[in-house]
Amino acid sequence: MKLSNIEINNFRQYYNVVNIDLTTTSDQNIIIIGGKNGYGKTNLLLSIVWCLYGEKISQIDDNFKKEIQKEKNYSFFMQQSINWTAKRENKDTFSVSIVFSEIELPELTKLNSNSESVVITRTFNVTSMNEELSVLDAIYNKEIFEDEIDKINFINDYIIPIDAAKFVFFDAEKIS
Repeated sequence: MKLSNIEINNFRQYYNVVNIDLTTTSDQNIIIIGGKNGYGKTNLLLSIVWCLYGEKISQIDDNFKKEIQKEKNYSFFMQQSINWTAKRENKDTFSVSIVFSEIELPELTKLNSNSESVVITRTFNVTSMNEELSVLDAIYNKEIFEDEIDKINFINDYIIPIDAAKFVFFDAEKIS
């Protein structure tokens, strides 16, 4: 399983749509993300974790938990996560989409393709306080699951189990 692409839309300091290509080749198979303090490395990591786990991000890492507690609770944290410029422009929705490729998908009657890729998208509307999770077949752009619990189980079973996420997604900058 590989993260092939991340699209961040109006999440924290990522204004409008920011597309991050993470494709690799056999000659260039490592991606390093670096930058100065305040340039979005931690929020990139947070965007991935939020996309996959939503409200359960506080279970992944103590730093994520502290960020949420700093804003009182998850709802307030989400309201503060919309990009400030987008908010001034009266935009009220932000989202993160991740393309996962080279994964073994379950046998599902809804999948009519031999796709080995899915697009997981989480969207939050700060006006309605509505959060949506979508798991799409990357070829046909078709929702794979209708039930929310099936989407969550898919992420836990075929992407990264929430119990393992703390070992996969950690902010090395905080290590002392």
